[in-house]
Amino acid sequence: MNELVDTPIVDKNGVQTTRKKRVSKASTSRVAGVKPKSAAKESEKKGPTLKERLDGYRDELQARVSALAEDENWNHYLKSMSKFRNYSWNNQILIDMQTQGKATRVAGYKTWESLGRHPRRGEKAIAINAFGKKKITKTDKNGDEVIGPDGKPVKTEISIFFGVGVFDIAQTEGEELPTSHREMASTPPAGLSDDIESAIKAKGFTVEYVDSLGGTVRGATSTDPTDKTVKILNSMSDAEKTKTLAHELFHIASGHLERADEYHTGHGGQRNSMEVEAESGAYVLLRANGMDEHAESSASYVAGWAGVRTGNDREKMVATAAESVAKTTKSLLDDFEWRNADVV
Repeated sequence: MNELVDTPIVDKNGVQTTRKKRVSKASTSRVAGVKPKSAAKESEKKGPTLKERLDGYRDELQARVSALAEDENWNHYLKSMSKFRNYSWNNQILIDMQTQGKATRVAGYKTWESLGRHPRRGEKAIAINAFGKKKITKTDKNGDEVIGPDGKPVKTEISIFFGVGVFDIAQTEGEELPTSHREMASTPPAGLSDDIESAIKAKGFTVEYVDSLGGTVRGATSTDPTDKTVKILNSMSDAEKTKTLAHELFHIASGHLERADEYHTGHGGQRNSMEVEAESGAYVLLRANGMDEHAESSASYVAGWAGVRTGNDREKMVATAAESVAKTTKSLLDDFEWRNADVV
């Protein structure tokens, strides 16, 4: 259906006038700056922004963090951590939440592009938090701008968090990625023990295999700064030796030796926390290198939450342990060569 509208025209002298012109209603909508129905429908189809999605996940994220002290939930989280080592522990949980635990290898668009892959058209990004810096104008206690000697407003830098999108490999297509290990094994993949030993030695320690350590002790690291030795019980299987090496490496990399005076179960003691971190970190490191270790009962993790810590105190302890394990795992995997770890 057509109708008459005023259309601007400019004559040869540059004078603007109007004249009537018959146009369709669709054209009228465009002239008036109104979206046609199809465009409006398209706009309605757009979902929430990454920030809106992250805001919506906040309560669920907090609930998941609170539930980490439960045996099953902690083990599930450690498995996720072994797959998403490049992300903070909060983002690891966010990835797991949004993919129902199905994601295996996650990266941002540019990373996938550098590996010869790209997200398929129409795939929905996984929303995570990113950290950055932003410059703002400094203000005084009255809210007025602070002016510098040059007469210009003084700028200051603040830390900000913002939403970004990442994609699981199942959402991408392109070149095949190199895979260091095809499937999880209960025995250590070739070279894994050597890689762990190399990391320990790079930290300034030597490794010795001994016939006895006393009682049921399977591994021990000297806290004497003049005798930096990691001792491993020689009578164990290769799998147990590898696991114990990883456990001792995590004690070293987590800074536990520098806090040796806190390694007790008395008032103010942190032995339980340190053992939870070392045992959990070893589990994550082994899984990241293709070894699915089941020798320890998962109850050993939860034992670390025991004692006087309850309620909010326990939640803080869990959050601290999760953050420590995630940071140390990333540092170890980034800083040393691991022939069995995947590139993403």
